Amino acid sequence: MYRRIYFFGCSYTKGAGLSNPYKERYSYHLAKLCSSQHYNFASHAGSDYLSIAQLVSLKEKGYLTKDDLVIFQWTQSARHTLPLGEEKANI
Repeated sequence: MYRRIYFFGCSYTKGAGLSNPYKERYSYHLAKLCSSQHYNFASHAGSDYLSIAQLVSLKEKGYLTKDDLVIFQWTQSARHTLPLGEEKANI
């Protein structure tokens, strides 16, 4: 179906609170159902800005192809989604 599935998001996508985050999080189960390799780029307390920056970086480096699927979990709007003022992106 898909060659690879890339996951982006915050702690929910990362598997926070699970006994075995790697094998219990939804990204693992979805990839298994699709018989696909999966890459989870989620981070605890991650922001949408961080996820978008990672996604763009992978695209620019040529890692994403038309045979891949991207799952993007939007996080809370209260998190810094864009750098504030003179703040630099921490990627």
